[in-house]
Amino acid sequence: MEIQSEPSEKVSCAWDIDLEDWEKPTKSKRKPDLKQKYLKKNKQKVEIVPCTMNQELMINRKMLDVRRWFCISRPQYWKSCGMSSVVSCWNYLFSTLGAGSLNPIRQEDALSILGFEKPFNEIHFGPFTGNATLMRWFRKLCIFFGVKGRCSYFYKPHGAGKTSGVTADCALELLQTGLRSSNCAFIYHCNNHYMCPIGYEVVPQSAEHAYRPVKGDVVWTTKRPTKTSDVTSGVYNEDERKSWILVGDTSKKQPGIHCIPWEEIVKDLNTQMPYLYDVRRRYKGIKKLNTSKEGGNIHCLMIFRKCSTRCSDVAKQVLQPIQDSGSNIDDNILKVNFNSVQEDTTTKLIDLDI
Repeated sequence: MEIQSEPSEKVSCAWDIDLEDWEKPTKSKRKPDLKQKYLKKNKQKVEIVPCTMNQELMINRKMLDVRRWFCISRPQYWKSCGMSSVVSCWNYLFSTLGAGSLNPIRQEDALSILGFEKPFNEIHFGPFTGNATLMRWFRKLCIFFGVKGRCSYFYKPHGAGKTSGVTADCALELLQTGLRSSNCAFIYHCNNHYMCPIGYEVVPQSAEHAYRPVKGDVVWTTKRPTKTSDVTSGVYNEDERKSWILVGDTSKKQPGIHCIPWEEIVKDLNTQMPYLYDVRRRYKGIKKLNTSKEGGNIHCLMIFRKCSTRCSDVAKQVLQPIQDSGSNIDDNILKVNFNSVQEDTTTKLIDLDI
């Protein structure tokens, strides 16, 4: 039925709503106690397993050399990451700011010694700064101050100056050994940047292994190194852990310390042209460059060493001086000869004078 009304007549519309149920207080349902789900129903006696972890064993898992961090020359000049990294390594090896006895040098001092003129912030370091350039700068600083230092490629899987026969596992083991030593420093060349490793951390994959030593770890504070299998029980294997490298950055636009998985560093060093992997921006993944170059990679790890008159038999056996024919450095560099390392590598590398 249609309802017709005059145009001037107002039509009103209303609804009656029953609010009786809304006004009644509702009883809240008790939520199940999830905590009770994981608790023991019957009170049982808690058995506490003695923990054998100590500081001497933990140093094999977590190590941050504060002196290396002190020596990081931060902030750097514009695109002077290579020079700043060399100054950082030199100060750690030879100055009182690190493990040496000389006065620390500034970036300005090093630039003046190497022949650069002010203003330093207008120097375009990028076009003429490379791996061999950093090694020459380090050598010139050593000659100027009358100290003995040597440098070489430490781990470079591809390209000119590659370290043949050096595997990722061997490089990681020697890198951790070198970071525990006060006679060597490292520079990591990543995408358009140089940084200095200053420590590492080894993280077990299982939560129950947080305070368990690794099978085969060495007690470094004892006069005679002893493996953990001889002093403790409840250890876990090496394949059940993940290694992270703590890297100091000289750029003020980046975090002061990066914590990079070792597998990501290996991925960076093994990515060849025309592909590129930026380890500081890992979220971008592997990019393909618009270039005709194929193969090779300039990214690497370099070692800078403080030489001494004393060299142990182990150092002579593991480190073999050879002539570098691929660079302009007219000095014998040290490359790792892993064929001479016995099965008990961890124990023998303790006296390594590097």
